[in-house]
Amino acid sequence: MTGRRLVLIVISCFCFPLVVFNRGASSRGEGLARARRRLRGQCRRLHSRNRSKNRLMAFRLTLLLVILGLPSCKAREGEVVPDHRAEDRAASERRERLWERRRQCASAAATMMARPEWAKPVGAVMTVGWENHYNESMDRCFVRVSTSDREANGKNGIPPLTYSVIDVFDASGPNVSCTDDTRAMAIFCASTDEKGMSASGDCGKCRALAKDLMTK
Repeated sequence: MTGRRLVLIVISCFCFPLVVFNRGASSRGEGLARARRRLRGQCRRLHSRNRSKNRLMAFRLTLLLVILGLPSCKAREGEVVPDHRAEDRAASERRERLWERRRQCASAAATMMARPEWAKPVGAVMTVGWENHYNESMDRCFVRVSTSDREANGKNGIPPLTYSVIDVFDASGPNVSCTDDTRAMAIFCASTDEKGMSASGDCGKCRALAKDLMTK
């Protein structure tokens, strides 16, 4: 064996393991990198699946709450389900109609009381105050006019204060002319009810009718 061949053998024996070692290390590094990439991909897929499952679970819970919160749409056999919306609508329309009637009543009463026969004194009698009222049960507008009489002295039977309740739109409707003075003569108490029945000299009846006309 020549010296050159011996040198080649020694170099080959020394370098071959290094090459093999480097290749193995490179293969292991690539394998580790691939493993890491696979692990990251699996993690992303798992996270995506979990997110989808969470969304689905949240949707199911929301749907369940909505279903539980809704009233039953199917009535039992023979059961009548009340229509609250219709009731609310009817109540709202009634309030609007009542408000409009009261507005019209107040306006008509003010126009009536601006007339000379009510605004100015008539002899010893003069208007000292008035108030209007829309009677919903009768669908009528009334005005109560309070008057004073200067001739009243507490001895002649003339009451110092009297009041009249009049239908603003219908003079032939229910009306009252009355006083709360118990010393007054009965002729100062007169009333006509809704049926056209008149009562004269009955102060108790005319007071009760005046109260009904101005409160109902």
